Amino acid sequence: MKELKIVWTIIMLFGLFMACFVGIIMNPRVGIDNSNSKAESEEDLSEELLKLSIPIPTQNCHFATSQGRRLYQEDQVTCNVNLKFPLLGRDGIEEVAVGAVAVFDGHIGHVASQMASDVFLDKLMLKVNGSIEQS
Repeated sequence: MKELKIVWTIIMLFGLFMACFVGIIMNPRVGIDNSNSKAESEEDLSEELLKLSIPIPTQNCHFATSQGRRLYQEDQVTCNVNLKFPLLGRDGIEEVAVGAVAVFDGHIGHVASQMASDVFLDKLMLKVNGSIEQS
């Protein structure tokens, strides 16, 4: 049970980190004087970032979204209900199955939420595996 709490804590902290990271990445010129530089569009920047990620396909997960009054869907969902994490148990390394579902709110646009949903599960697996290797 303790291992499960640790995994969920890591998942929640990583989700918060990703939300902040995406916000910073999508606004790279905040606080910088760009008066002499040619500004790139948000779509150009996000296309470059999306090329760097290899998304994990949604597996065994069903969900519904509603566009509401907006002209397009801004929110994104990613999930995998059968992630396997190796954790140190009583008898050595044990594989624990964990489900991860993440909803990303598109704040006045779909680009940040799309990028976050594409990279979240990859980054989560890297983070958890990295923390396990350190311990």
